[in-house]
Amino acid sequence: MTAVDASLSSSAHVAVASHFNRTNVSTWPVTAFLVCSITVQPLYASLSDCIGRKTIYLSCAALFLLGIGLAAVAPSWTCLILARCVCGLASSGLTIMGSVVLTDLVGVKKRGYYQSMNYVNFGSASALGSVSGGTIVDRFGWSWLYKIQLPFALVTLVMVYFFIPWTIEASEDMSSRDETTESRRLLSLFDWTGAFVLVISLLLLVFVLGTAGNVLPWTNPFVLLALLLFPCTVYALVRVEATAQKPVLPPVLVQFPFRNIMINAFFLSIINYIVMYNVTFFFQAVLLETPAQASTHLVAPSIAFTVVSAISGATIARLETPKPTLRISQVMLLCGAVGLMVMATILPRTETPGALYNLCLAMPILGVGMMAPSALLLLLGMSDRNNHATLNGGFIMMRSLGGFTATSISTTIVQNVFQQTMRPFMTSEEIKKKIDSVRLNMDNLQTLEEPLRAQVVNAYRTGFIVLFGLVITLSVLIIFGFIGVSDGQVVQETPDTAEPGSVTEMEDLMGDTDDSDG
Repeated sequence: MTAVDASLSSSAHVAVASHFNRTNVSTWPVTAFLVCSITVQPLYASLSDCIGRKTIYLSCAALFLLGIGLAAVAPSWTCLILARCVCGLASSGLTIMGSVVLTDLVGVKKRGYYQSMNYVNFGSASALGSVSGGTIVDRFGWSWLYKIQLPFALVTLVMVYFFIPWTIEASEDMSSRDETTESRRLLSLFDWTGAFVLVISLLLLVFVLGTAGNVLPWTNPFVLLALLLFPCTVYALVRVEATAQKPVLPPVLVQFPFRNIMINAFFLSIINYIVMYNVTFFFQAVLLETPAQASTHLVAPSIAFTVVSAISGATIARLETPKPTLRISQVMLLCGAVGLMVMATILPRTETPGALYNLCLAMPILGVGMMAPSALLLLLGMSDRNNHATLNGGFIMMRSLGGFTATSISTTIVQNVFQQTMRPFMTSEEIKKKIDSVRLNMDNLQTLEEPLRAQVVNAYRTGFIVLFGLVITLSVLIIFGFIGVSDGQVVQETPDTAEPGSVTEMEDLMGDTDDSDG
């Protein structure tokens, strides 16, 4: 359900924004979704330990249904953004609780088999959403992106209620009074101040990245104020996290070699989201495809990610180390980044078959799909089991932060470069209005006369060249970031170091045989 929702949003967000004449800020609903998702991520798993898995799972399923319903009837751009905030709060819980409950129900030993099934389901859902998003908007209207999800969201809620057992909620020897006391204790220990400061920092960052030079000039007082306040909130966050009992961003995350892996996870997620959330924009703006045609190009990278992730997990389990796949993924990622640059610079000038474009899109995602599980398993393997939950949560949060940053900065980069490139051609007020109309609604590009349309297309292509140049830079930084890390020794743990009751992600793929977890 969450995979379909995410892929529908990524494949049709430009078309939806065009309906509201907001193409220049098309990623704002996505950014709002991610900000809310990041905010509550640390809370769900901790709360479920005390008030029960099913309670949290059921609440998130109901909240997701509400968010989808609100998005389906949103009368304005602002209402749509607010509805996607609700979806973000719920989707994060569905994803986390699905992972935790899976381990609770099947155990760590059997987790690998069911995780493979999850990869297949996720990939199939992503491909389905990718190929259908543009078509749904073209034929039925943008609201049907969410209306069509309502029955499935309702089925999800019903299935969670009837098929997730209550018996996994709490320890059998814990009374209701003990559960209430423990829940209150947990809520009192949660880093509410850190979470609040983190959200404020993210909102300031998204405001600058999403509006500066795009919606508002860099000299705007609000932009300057946000630029001034952002480093202050980051400093405050560091001070708060240093003294918090259960910090949202634990200090262990900034220690070597974990720091390097976390930063690389952040960069990796930026690359992934830049590709997945700008594919339709690229093909509509540069190759003049319809939303339905543009969305089909998301199928290849979606399937590539799913297949290579499953293969990587099996390979790591067989080799009992993630290092070979980690090295291969670095090469694939850099080659894929170069392929994106070729796609933006050379291929539009030639008669190129669609399959070659799909190959250029799939290559970096293959690198992402192989590197993500490899980096996570290396991270867990280099630490003792007591830090697994913290490091795994930090890894997920850094990837979420990367996605949030990518969706904010990618549109701003393309739109800023577009405006700078088109500035010499704005020789009259009429031409300026036509150019602005394209920035607000991508459908207007098809109606422009030559040579203005060719100039607009070239300006957008220049914007994507700069954006894909950033992808190459990040790929190189990732390679340097793993120097000295990928050759580290994997910690071999004894049963004495295991922490009963901890839930860790994907560690079963490392050949773990201790079934005391979960």
